[in-house]
This record gives sequence, structure tokens and C-alpha cells, in this order.
Amino acid sequence: MNLTQQAHAEARTLYPKSRKGSDYTSRVLKASSNIKLGRVMRKIWPDAKILTLTLEERKTCPSDCAMWSKCYGDNMPFAHRMSMPEDELIGRIEREVKSEKGTIAVRLHVLGDFFSPMYVAFWGYMMARYDHLRVWGYTAHQPSSEIGREIVRLNKVYSGRFLVRFSNQPKAIDEEGVYTCAVDDADGDYVTCPEQLGKVEDCGSCGLCMNPKVKKGIRFLRH
Repeated sequence: MNLTQQAHAEARTLYPKSRKGSDYTSRVLKASSNIKLGRVMRKIWPDAKILTLTLEERKTCPSDCAMWSKCYGDNMPFAHRMSMPEDELIGRIEREVKSEKGTIAVRLHVLGDFFSPMYVAFWGYMMARYDHLRVWGYTAHQPSSEIGREIVRLNKVYSGRFLVRFSNQPKAIDEEGVYTCAVDDADGDYVTCPEQLGKVEDCGSCGLCMNPKVKKGIRFLRH
């Protein structure tokens, strides 16, 4: 068994030294420096600063994730993976969100996933408390799972401010609060990511993924 296979089998990152625990003094929500994402939203949430949160891949992900052994985190040795206790993590997230003066759009998650029902509920609390907060992202949980059902609820209750898409869905799902995305072999009513096709400068210039009016699934090209 090689190192990559061992990390997959042990449900952890290939880069354990990249985990950031309680002694981490930098922010857990990072201002985006990713060319693909962009730095600010220009379409759906104009002038919202883009922040990102990175957790540990596989450790926080559902074990049936279709990308378990193909995670692009395997090629991201320098990513800072937040790996402190849950109560500390959510406390730091709230303090950082509270400190922001303008509108912010948090991308969940660069790596990792919603790791517990309480963690999903935390984001519901955050949406209710902080009007300047916007959230978008993707999850490998199924819409029918315990965590998935809560994500669907947040998609509905905070429509226009919170939108998490369900990944690796073979077909688009016509159900309120269920937004999908998949890789390029998906069937049904899907549209290919405009940023990957070079039709827009970045995600902030597009806004397709986080627009609740877009009922189509988003098709991504393989990395």
C-alpha cells in the first residue's frame, strides 16, 4: 500500500502536516486568492468579499463520496486544513464573520465537507444572526441523508443567501431546495460551468452556482 492508498484507507489527508489545530494563529476564513474564484462577487451578491474555508478532506467527508480516491486535495500539499475541535472552529468562524463590516460570501468548503448535523445547524444559526453573510458551496452528502435534509432546509429558508449544491448527482433533481452539480458525464438538465469554458473571468463574475433561480444542475469538467 503506497502513501496515497494509506491516506484513503485511513480517511485522512495525504498531507497531515498541513492540518491546523488550536495553536493556529491565522484566520480560518481566508480572503480568496484563487484566480478561479476571484476576490469579490460581481453578479449575484455584488461587492461581497469572497472568503474560503478549508477542512480536512476525507476525515470530514461522507465515506460514499464518489471522489474519495480522486479528491483534488491529493494535489494540494500547501492548503491549510482547519483541524481544531468543533466548538473552537465554530467559535473562530463566528468571531471572524462578526468582525467583517461589509457583505461577505463564504465558499464551503475548498476541501472537506459538512461533518455533523450540529455543524450544519451552526451555519443555519449564522445565517439567522448575520445579515451580511452569504454562503455557497458543494457537498457529497445525499439530499435524503440527515445532513442532506438540513442543507435542503437551509437552501429553502435562506434562498438567495445560502445555496449548497449536491455533488456527483447522475441526474438533475426537480425538488425545492435541491440544487445539483456533477462531473461531465451527468445526464439531464445540466449546464457546463462557464468559468471552465472560459466564458467568464471567474466565479465572482458568473454567479451561476449560487443563483436559486438557476434550476439546472451545474456540470463541471474533470480536473
